[in-house]
Amino acid sequence: FSAMSKLYVAFDSGQLLASADGGTSWTQTSLPSQDVSALAIDPVSSATIYVGTSSGSFYRSADAGAHWTPVASGLPRVNSVTVAASSPPTVLVGGDTGIYRGSDGAGSLARVHLGTRTLPVNAMAFDPVTPSTIYVGSLGNVVKTADGGATWVDSGVGLSGRNVSTLVID
Repeated sequence: FSAMSKLYVAFDSGQLLASADGGTSWTQTSLPSQDVSALAIDPVSSATIYVGTSSGSFYRSADAGAHWTPVASGLPRVNSVTVAASSPPTVLVGGDTGIYRGSDGAGSLARVHLGTRTLPVNAMAFDPVTPSTIYVGSLGNVVKTADGGATWVDSGVGLSGRNVSTLVID
């Protein structure tokens, strides 16, 4: 780990632990809720953390978890949060009934339409080189957009019946 790297671990008991030394020691920070189901770090501003909950709330911290600001509530269960390496960052919140997008995670979230689909979103990933390319994983499917969400195409040929729980892009 470099001097600037930080590792975060969230527990459903409401604890958020941070380590600045690769896991040798841990510091407890606050969490806005005790039902954290998704956690993401802004890849441009690493002190900015996003948390989604199983009860449908979404929070943002601009100071590495010391203080939290509520961004949205009344969402479906949040299963995934991802942040594009852009300025301002594009934040996607994926839940049981689709995706919500915010320009920096500090303002409101707007529903993203996946064409004619309403998918439970389990995982999402921005292409690190081309942030307008986004992959979304669901039960038995991966869909992709190359235009920031205007149009979507199936990308999960051969995944039928399998639950996509995590997506990462190298």
